[in-house]
Amino acid sequence: CLCAGAALVSGQGAGGPEPSPERVSRAEVLRLFDAYAVVQAQEALGLDNARYGAFVAAYKSLLETRRRNREQRVRFINELGKLAAAPAPDEDTLRERLRTLHDHDIRGASESSQALESVDQALTVTQRARFRLFEERMEQRKLELLSRARAVRERRGLQRQ
Repeated sequence: CLCAGAALVSGQGAGGPEPSPERVSRAEVLRLFDAYAVVQAQEALGLDNARYGAFVAAYKSLLETRRRNREQRVRFINELGKLAAAPAPDEDTLRERLRTLHDHDIRGASESSQALESVDQALTVTQRARFRLFEERMEQRKLELLSRARAVRERRGLQRQ
């Protein structure tokens, strides 16, 4: 679980109550972070109310497309890892799984590109530039929060021993 990340994303700081470690999964934290990013985007991009609705729908679709493709890629990689770790891996099966992964990566990149184009259609050129910068900042913030959450989890694990 990533309690600290959930607490930070949801606005609960050090003084606020933390969610129970048993209740917050990594996927939930990432969904909370996506919701946080959607809210932060309006100010960061200078979106007026007229553009915000179209942007939010397109941005949520982009986030969902990326998440779905990332999760599927992780499943393919895990399967590939299990096959490759076998004492005598079947090369034909590995070749087929590698092809499947490659096809997925191409399809995922295309889907993500189309979803990003939909976001761009809701923005002015200046807002598009701001959006690219915003996404980088949000990704850095997400990694920072996940790292902090991992550190908190590890400290708790050490304290329990």
